[in-house]
Amino acid sequence: MTIIADQELQHLRLALESAQLGTFEHDLASRFVRLSTRACQIYGIADCSEASLDEMLRYADPEGLVARQRALRVALEDEQHASYEVEYKLNLPHGTRWLSVRGRVLFDDTLDRRGRHAVRVVGVVADVTREKSEQLALETVSQMLNAVGESTNAFMYVKDRNSRMLYCNGAVLKALGKTAQEVIGKTDLEFLGAGPTTEAILANDRAVMESGEPYIYNEHLQGIDRHYLSTKTPFRDSQGRVVGLAGVSLDVTELNRVRQALKESEERAAMAVEAAEIGIYEWDPHTDRVVWSETMRAQFGLDLESVVTIETAVGRIHSDDRERVGQAIAAALDPQGGGRYDIEYRTVPVQGEVRWLHVLGRVQFGDRDGRRAAVRFSGVTIDVTRQKALEHALRDADRRKDEFLAMLAHELRNPLAPMTYAADTLARKSDDPARVEQLAAVIARQTRHMTRLVDDLLDASRLTLGKVSLRMEPVRLLDVVTAAAESVLTQAIRAERTVSIDLAPKSAWVSGDADRLTQMISNLLQNAVKFSRAGGRIGLQLECAGQEALISVVDDGQGIAPHLLPTVFDL
Repeated sequence: MTIIADQELQHLRLALESAQLGTFEHDLASRFVRLSTRACQIYGIADCSEASLDEMLRYADPEGLVARQRALRVALEDEQHASYEVEYKLNLPHGTRWLSVRGRVLFDDTLDRRGRHAVRVVGVVADVTREKSEQLALETVSQMLNAVGESTNAFMYVKDRNSRMLYCNGAVLKALGKTAQEVIGKTDLEFLGAGPTTEAILANDRAVMESGEPYIYNEHLQGIDRHYLSTKTPFRDSQGRVVGLAGVSLDVTELNRVRQALKESEERAAMAVEAAEIGIYEWDPHTDRVVWSETMRAQFGLDLESVVTIETAVGRIHSDDRERVGQAIAAALDPQGGGRYDIEYRTVPVQGEVRWLHVLGRVQFGDRDGRRAAVRFSGVTIDVTRQKALEHALRDADRRKDEFLAMLAHELRNPLAPMTYAADTLARKSDDPARVEQLAAVIARQTRHMTRLVDDLLDASRLTLGKVSLRMEPVRLLDVVTAAAESVLTQAIRAERTVSIDLAPKSAWVSGDADRLTQMISNLLQNAVKFSRAGGRIGLQLECAGQEALISVVDDGQGIAPHLLPTVFDL
C-alpha cells in the first residue's frame, strides 16, 4: 500500500475509481502517461503499464486531437485555473467510442521569463458513448420535428398534462398573430381568451388525456372564421402514464363543403398521426383486406410499395411471440368477447433492431349471413422499445441489490467468531480484570464493525446500486491488521492451523476506510484458513519502508488456478 504525499489527489483517485472513471497522469517532459486500469480499457490499450502519449491517443479522431490540444494550450496559459474539459471520439478497431476528459495542469515553483514551469497534467476520463449517442439522437429528432413543423401549413403542437403549450410550429403563431413568447408555456384560455371555442378545445384535450386514446375533432378557432380537423394523440412517460398530448390541426373549411373534401381531410389527418410515430391499421377479416400506415410498415420493416397481408406481418413478429399474438387475435375476433385487443410483442425487421410494440385494437361486429361476426378490426401501434429497455435496467438494479445483500451477509459473519470467542472466555475467566478489559475491547470493536455492516444493509440507495461507500479518515495500519487477525484466530485454532504474526514496530498511517481495509485482510485470512491443509501454516506480516507499507498473507494451500485470477476481485 502506497502513501502518496499529495493526499488530495489520492482522495480524488479513490472516488473516481469507485465511480468507474479512468485516471491519467501525463509527464510533460517525457511525454509518458501513467494510466489507471479503467483508463487503459477506455483508450483501448492492452498493456496497462506506463504508456507514451502517442500510444494513448493513437485511436483519437483527428478533429478530437485538435480540440484536445487547443484546450490543453489554454490551460497551460492560465496558471490561475489551469484546467480544461474536452470531448472527442476514438476510432477503435471494434467501433467508435466517445470520451469526456477533464484535466488540470500542475506547475512547480521554478520561474523563468514566462512564469512558473508546467510539469504534468492529471485528470479523469469517462466513456460517454451511450450519452453521446442519445444526445445526437435527440438532436436529430428535434431537428426533424422543427423541419417538419416549419414545412407545413398545418398546425402542429404539443401540450402538457395541464394543456400548457410546450411546442407549436410557425403556422400556429401566424394564424394567432402572436409570438412564441406569448404562446409557449400558456394555455389556450390565456392566449385565446374565454369563450365557447376555448372551452371546447380544452375539453377535447382533457378527453384525450383522461381516456388515453387518440381522437379526431372538428374545431373552430376563436377569432378566426376557419374550421380545423384536429388530431390529438396522448403521449406517455416511461411508466405508461399520460403526461400530455401531441396534435395536428388541419384547415378543412373548404373541404367540409363537399364529401370529397372531407375524405381528403381524413387522409391528411391519418398522415399527421403517422408523423407522430403512431402506427394505424385496419383489417377486414372477411376479405382479408388490410390498410397499414407508413409508420406501422416501418415498425414491421415492411416495403412501402408491397401488398401487405396478415400473414406477411405475422412473419415479422418474433417467433417466441407469435403463438401469443395468434391467441390474442382469436380472442378479439370471438363474438362472445368484448372485441378488445391489447398486447405487447416484438417485431424483427429484415434490417434494423428488434422493436417492442404495444398494440391496441377494437373489433367492430355486425350481421353477416345471419350471424354475428367481425366486420372490421382497427387500432394503433406504439413503439415501446425504450420503455422495455428501462424495465430491463430496473431488473438489473434488482439483481445488483441481491448480489450486494449476499456480499453483506458474508461479511456479517466475520465479527461473530471473535465476539463468540471473547464471550466464552469472559464466562470462564471473569476474575482476570486485564483479560476482561482486553476481551471487552474485542467485543466493542467487532460490534462497531457489525454496526457498520448493518448500516450498509439499511442504506436503500446502495442496495439499489449494489455499491458500498468509503469513509475516508486517518487509519493506523497496526490497528487494522490486529482487528483482522483477531476476527479469524478462533477459526484458525479450530481448523488446526498455525498463524504467525509479524508486525512492523514502526507505526504506519494511511488515509482509508478502516472497516473496508479490515474486511479485505480478514477475507484473505479466512481464505487461507479455508484452503490450507490441516496443520498448515499461515503468515500475516506488516512491513514499513519509507513511504510504503506492505501487508502480506501467506499460506501453504493449493493456490488459485490461473484461469480464475482475472475474477478474484469481482463482487
